[in-house]
Amino acid sequence: MKSFYGILCVAVLMMFHLEMSESRSNFQMLLEDPDYLSLEKRCLNVGQKCTPGNNKCCHTYICSSLDSKCFYR
Repeated sequence: MKSFYGILCVAVLMMFHLEMSESRSNFQMLLEDPDYLSLEKRCLNVGQKCTPGNNKCCHTYICSSLDSKCFYR
């Protein structure tokens, strides 16, 4: 029975290691992408200038047609 738990423990550790190495490579790929940090790819926060009709505001924010700024709806 102890060997079963040992094998199970090793399998879980290997799965965790593979998951961590995969997420690390995805993160590295994001950092190497030149467009990742550009303004066109990033979402806009409350108060930042935006273009009405082209909503690039973050989360549940929307672009105001009055002052062309993101606000919380």
